[in-house]
Order: sequence, then structure tokens, then C-alpha cells
Amino acid sequence: MVGPAWAAAQQLGQEGIDAAVVNARWIKPLDEEAILDLASVSGRILTVEENVRTGGFGEGVRTLLAENGLAGLPLRSLTLPDQFIEHGAQPLIRGDCGLDAKGIVGAVLELLDQSSGYATYR
Repeated sequence: MVGPAWAAAQQLGQEGIDAAVVNARWIKPLDEEAILDLASVSGRILTVEENVRTGGFGEGVRTLLAENGLAGLPLRSLTLPDQFIEHGAQPLIRGDCGLDAKGIVGAVLELLDQSSGYATYR
């Protein structure tokens, strides 16, 4: 997911929006220090994973934030839907699920528009 996330960050940069991209290859162990540092600097987090939400990376990040007093930090997780996904070309499937650069840019813009103090999980 680094490729689409990087492409989205480049597009956002052209609009004057700085976005950090972190390659979190493994769900466990979480790089807790890096995640908490990014959360404190950015004030919001978007996780993107080619996985279903339940038991995924985004849930781990949400738990980490809650355990460290950051439960109110705006958080959004882009994941695969918890349903059967037709087979097809990876770019097409990612696009259908909002996991391409366009979907990531849209999620970032929505996250930036949110008022702080709550987390959104879709």
C-alpha cells in the first residue's frame, strides 16, 4: 500500500498539504514510538491497509492511541470491505475499494475537514 499512499502524498503536496507515509509492513509488533510521535505531530492519522478492518493494523493503532490518552484523535482507516471481493486486476480492485491514490486523497481531505475530538471508523 506504500505505492498508492506515496502517490497520494505527492498529489496532496501539490495542494500544499504535507502528508507522512510510513511503511508499516507488519501488524505486530507495532512501532509504538513512531506512531505516537506521528500522532502528536500531525494531530490525526489515516491508516491504509489491504486487509479487512477487524484485527487489522488500523485497529491496533486505535488501541495504541486509546491506551496512551489519545482516543479523541481523529482517526480514519481505509480497509477492504468485509465481504467477498471479485477477482481482478489489483489496481481495479483497489480503486473499487477506495485504496488507490484517489481514494486516499479523498480520505485525507475528509480527515482534515473533521473537527478534532472524535474518531471516525468507516
